[in-house]
Formats: sequence, structure tokens, C-alpha cells
Amino acid sequence: MAKSRQSTPTWHTCAVPTGQRRDAWRSGRGRSVLEPLGEWWDAVALTPLAFGLHVLTGMRLSPRAGYPVIGDLGHDTAYVMVSPHSADGAPVVDGVRVLGAGHLLLVPDTVRTASPHGTFCAHWISAPRADRYERLVDGQTLAAHLHQLHSTHRKAPAS
Repeated sequence: MAKSRQSTPTWHTCAVPTGQRRDAWRSGRGRSVLEPLGEWWDAVALTPLAFGLHVLTGMRLSPRAGYPVIGDLGHDTAYVMVSPHSADGAPVVDGVRVLGAGHLLLVPDTVRTASPHGTFCAHWISAPRADRYERLVDGQTLAAHLHQLHSTHRKAPAS
């Protein structure tokens, strides 16, 4: 009998909450904490969430690579973690915000709890590896990709 191959996850499938995750949220087992940005990482907020997932897919980043990406289902936003100041050149357009020093971000508290589930407003779409700062999305590449998407969208004829 042939072994079944596991399908490669996509950003979109990773973002869909599993039944186990929803149960953890309902029971209160998931936790999140406010973490200051700017020292270890900045975040690029991409709204709506589907847009953020589309951006990561377009950059050809693997959700299995351990890039820290947080989903906020309450605000329909993806938070992509980048090195401090590396995404400062991201376009100033609707749906894109760079959050750095002086900002706080709600992150899943997977360190102090045994639950990897976070909360409805802060869950890992892609959790960081053991050293959470080891692999961040390149902020300059992300900013360049966002500029390209924005200029392509502006040039597209209206339908």
C-alpha cells in the first residue's frame, strides 16, 4: 500500500482555526500578552487578513519555515514580524501599517502556557522556531513587494 503524502500547507490553510484551537479559546486555555515592539522585532500589519496571506504567498515564503506571523481574527489582520526598522520604507497605503518602537502588540503567550493556541485576537499562523528572533521576514523585501503590489493595483484599469 502506498504511503499517503502530506500536503504542503499554505498560508491560507494555516490561518484557518482548527477545532482544537477554537476549543482552547472557548475554554480559556489560550493566552496572549502585550509585547513592546522595536527592540527585537517590528510588525507590519496587513489588513484584511486575506491580503496579508496573499502577500506572503506572493513572496514565496513557506509557512513551515518558522517566520513569525500572527493572526488577529477580531480585527481581520495579519502581523508579519520583521527586524526593527527594516520595513520603514513600506508604502503608506490603506491596509498596511508598520509598527515599531513605542507600539505594543498582542502576541500569543506560548512561553508561560502549555497551549500553543494563543487567542482569537492573537494566534500564531506561523509560530517562530525555538529562537523567536532567528528567522524574521525580510522587511525590505516585504516593503518592496508591497510597493510593487500597490503600483500594479494603481495602474490596473477600473472594471
